[in-house]
Amino acid sequence: MVDRPFIVEADASDVAIGAILSQQSQDTGELHPVAYMSQKLNEAEQNNVIAEKELLAFRAAFKEWTHHFLGAK
Repeated sequence: MVDRPFIVEADASDVAIGAILSQQSQDTGELHPVAYMSQKLNEAEQNNVIAEKELLAFRAAFKEWTHHFLGAK
């Protein structure tokens, strides 16, 4: 599993953030989800512009999946 790179996709809305951790299949090249996460934004976070909310989504995803990235190529 760690011999292939991980791909993180994140998105944000007005009230929540989410992300998907995927890896590419060696056989077909298709992306396969490994994990997903979502989180409701608090009132202060909801006041951010969308670009900042998307950065929050990536930050939360990397914090959630740090153990997947340690030692990964």
